[in-house]
Amino acid sequence: MKRAAAALTEDAPCCWLCLQEGPDSSGQPLVRDCSCRGTSGFAHLSCMITNARHHGRQAVEDDGPYFELSTCFESCPNCKQLYQDNLHYEMLKSLIAFVDEEFEDMEHRHLQVCSRRDTIRNVDVEKEEDRSKGEAMVTKMLSVMEQLKNYDHWTMGDIKLEVSVYNAISNFYYRIETEESLNKSKSYEEMARDLFRKVGDEGGAIVAERNIAAAEVKLSGDESKLDTIFNLDCLRERYENLLEELGETDTITIDAGVTFARRLADECHAIEAERLLTKLVATSRRVHGPNHSCTVFATSTFQNWCSVRGVVVK
Repeated sequence: MKRAAAALTEDAPCCWLCLQEGPDSSGQPLVRDCSCRGTSGFAHLSCMITNARHHGRQAVEDDGPYFELSTCFESCPNCKQLYQDNLHYEMLKSLIAFVDEEFEDMEHRHLQVCSRRDTIRNVDVEKEEDRSKGEAMVTKMLSVMEQLKNYDHWTMGDIKLEVSVYNAISNFYYRIETEESLNKSKSYEEMARDLFRKVGDEGGAIVAERNIAAAEVKLSGDESKLDTIFNLDCLRERYENLLEELGETDTITIDAGVTFARRLADECHAIEAERLLTKLVATSRRVHGPNHSCTVFATSTFQNWCSVRGVVVK
């Protein structure tokens, strides 16, 4: 019995940061929502935030790019993959709090914009409280950008930041799906398109035009027209671009590949769809594990498609 109890204790997960099993001092449980397997990767949210703040502070002090700071909060240091779902959102909110507390000076004010831009993409618009927080993020981002424009010369890098902010705001309002929010979504996407054209990025302008058209379709009430906007060539291009930029194992790439495969199947490219879905499921299982949301999405899509075709999935 003692041996069994000892083995059970050895196999029980503990926080990889403080090494304690069970809840923290405030009663919050161990969490894990990344690609770690077995008993690895579990931690208390409070420990994760403390660890992220320590390494994030070092990243800023070393004058590293924003990506190095955000990675401290958004990705698991062990499996190197993004956190998922609510854990990802909680860590992003803690990133905003960290930046607001630590970096009020104008030299680092852009961090307040970047952290909110990334967080607003993950706001659950179905929840009124989160929508209100999203609206506050919009107000803050626009206010800080105006301060930055008045503070220093607006460079090409700043324009790219401005475009990404308009796109994030547009996406936020698009997901709310009211007439007022869709009109706001369209307006911000038009601002992004105009900036793309100002800097000579016609590819970016084309993507913005598609998003504007999507908002207009939603406003018209005939969502069947969305298929003509985000057509097969558009989805193929997005997937191939993500393959090049992020690699085949990134969850964003895999999700985009699944969406592309679904359209392939819808347009009777059965063999190509089957091959792509088989590859995506295998890649996601190998890298992220069978229970990761990305793997679940790819697998359920593959199973649904196979059931329609009468194929048995083993």
